[in-house]
Amino acid sequence: MKELFSEDSCRQQVAAFLGIEPQSLLASTHLFHELSMDSLGIFSLGMHLIKTFGIKIPLSEVSNIATYGDLYEAMERHRKELA
Repeated sequence: MKELFSEDSCRQQVAAFLGIEPQSLLASTHLFHELSMDSLGIFSLGMHLIKTFGIKIPLSEVSNIATYGDLYEAMERHRKELA
């Protein structure tokens, strides 16, 4: 069973995946510059979030994700499409 998606659950999952404290993950936190993620890391995080929440972000949108806020907004937009 997939986990219920919310801002808190998304923050918890992303923070756990990255090995950081959830409160340090702000909407403005830059995934590449501040968290040193690369494209493979973003892909792996995306796969983790798909397994956790069942929400898929099209590859065409992934290149537009720079911050945690961008990631959350994209997931929220596609979650609504599933409803």
